[in-house]
Amino acid sequence: MKNLLLINHSGNMHGAETIFVELLSFVSSQKEKYNVHVVWNSTNRNETFSKKVTEFPVKTITEMPFKWLGGSNFRNIAILIYNLRIYLKIISLIKSQKIDIVYSNTSVNIIGLIASILTGKKHIWHFHEPVNATYGWTKACAKFYRILLKYKKNTTVFISEHQKKDWESNLKISFEKYKVIFNPVKTIEKTDKMSELSETIVFGFMGSFEKRKNISLLIKVFSRLANEFPDRQMKLQLTGNGEEKGNLKKEINKLNSQKIEVSDHSSDVTSFYSNIDVFILPSLSESWGLVALEALSVEKALILTSNTGLRELLKDNTDCIFIDPHSEDDLYQAMKKVLLDEQHRKQLAKNGYDKIRKIDFNNQFIAEFNNLLESNK
Repeated sequence: MKNLLLINHSGNMHGAETIFVELLSFVSSQKEKYNVHVVWNSTNRNETFSKKVTEFPVKTITEMPFKWLGGSNFRNIAILIYNLRIYLKIISLIKSQKIDIVYSNTSVNIIGLIASILTGKKHIWHFHEPVNATYGWTKACAKFYRILLKYKKNTTVFISEHQKKDWESNLKISFEKYKVIFNPVKTIEKTDKMSELSETIVFGFMGSFEKRKNISLLIKVFSRLANEFPDRQMKLQLTGNGEEKGNLKKEINKLNSQKIEVSDHSSDVTSFYSNIDVFILPSLSESWGLVALEALSVEKALILTSNTGLRELLKDNTDCIFIDPHSEDDLYQAMKKVLLDEQHRKQLAKNGYDKIRKIDFNNQFIAEFNNLLESNK
């Protein structure tokens, strides 16, 4: 019997938290193998995440307020000092519960690694973000990461080779102890409505509203397309939450477009996928692109940033259309193509669907993490 401590960097419910819940679901179900303890950040509490975590049969759940790494040397030192009492609490938990393995979710979460270093415990650090998506990433951060990553009992988990190379390039190091584990894909019930074709072509985005997601470009290009093809019925559905939501609504109001709709993210995504024809993820960078795979799993045509780990799986202009996220014309041409060419749109959806259903992401994820947890290295 092993004692596991799983630490989540936040209390929100976005992509990384979804993966945290998937892993927690697996380890908490293995009662004969693991005693599971959970710590999560209470500074940005979300009821959806809280409810999901408390549904699982874990030994203890602890909420602690702590800060993320990022910024100047001065800020990082201040964060270390601010988090000092949290390190002591984690160390106390590790000792009192005889923790064998500490798992930390996301690259900005250093709490677990520092506590593991101080107690000599095995640590698993799950990176979800590309480097330039970390909060306040600077050269000062890079130096600090290089120090932390020298810990020999740490294994870093990446979600794609693309992401690993991105981190190695920015940190100027080669990872020796690491695993590449593809994220699981949420099972979405495919309904008859999802396959229905209507006169109105609905482009859709779902995810966190942040600058990295490049949603402003999507709004701009959609508006351009709607103005140039007024005889074509089209709509843009933006679903999610985040710090950029207010700014995006202001942009839409300036355009005075009745064809762009913004709605809050819901855990029930079936209705979203039922109402769209094309999913667009124009992010400046995506280590993976979990929501893009979800779209393919319900046979939706996909337009996707070229700066993504999914290039390891998908073929351009066959399974999806890759676009340069910095090019307005690239996105325009892709959206124009699927708008005007119904057959191409349907073929993209079918090819992408056929490609990913051959890959058992969920069982691969569980098997790889099980091997990592059982390993003595």
